[in-house]
Order: sequence, then C-alpha cells, then structure tokens
Amino acid sequence: MTETHKTAWRFSLPFLPPSVNHSYVNSGSGRRVLRQDAKDLRDSIGFYALASGFRLKPGGYAVHVTFTFPTNRHDIDGPVKHLLDGIFGTAADKQVWRLVVDKSVEKGVSKTEVEIEVLK
Repeated sequence: MTETHKTAWRFSLPFLPPSVNHSYVNSGSGRRVLRQDAKDLRDSIGFYALASGFRLKPGGYAVHVTFTFPTNRHDIDGPVKHLLDGIFGTAADKQVWRLVVDKSVEKGVSKTEVEIEVLK
C-alpha cells in the first residue's frame, strides 16, 4: 500500500472512550463479556463517524487520534480499542494500516479528535 492519501473525514467526540480494562465483566458461564454500557458507547462512536460522512469500504485506512485528558494520570493506549471498534467494527478494524495516537492534557477537558484517511 502506498502513502498517498485521498479522502479524509474528521470528527470530535465530547468524551474519551473507556479503557478496555474497565469494559468487560465475567459472565455466569465464566466468559468475559463486554458490558452493555461499553457496547452503547461503541455505537455512539460509530454514529459520530457516520455523521462525519465516513462509510467503510474495502481498502486501507490511516487514523490519527488525539485524546485530550483532564489529567496526566491516563494511559494513551487504553481507549484505542473501543475507538477503532466503534468506527470500523470489531472485524473491520484490520483495515487500519497506520495509527497515530497523540495525548494532550488540559485540565477539566475530556475529548477525542479523530481523522481518518484512505490510503491509496
């Protein structure tokens, strides 16, 4: 896949996706399952992506994310899985060929900025 970028979508989430560590619970059968509120949040992320005009098609994507945390006590990698699963779905996130994640700290602010580009 070459590095030429063609189409881009940008959108902001007025929240931070949760860490995967806090999104699963043990089921009665001993399996780990995604909590309902985490499923709902993934759906929300998908709606923001759709509202930006993004529609998943075959091919490769580059994703640039900036997480703005209210304090420096947060890991940068925790929210990534929920974000990508919300945008691309749990099976299609393999279409992400490049991922750049930046961390910003701004007191009292929790938000996520996303840019998606098609790689051609």
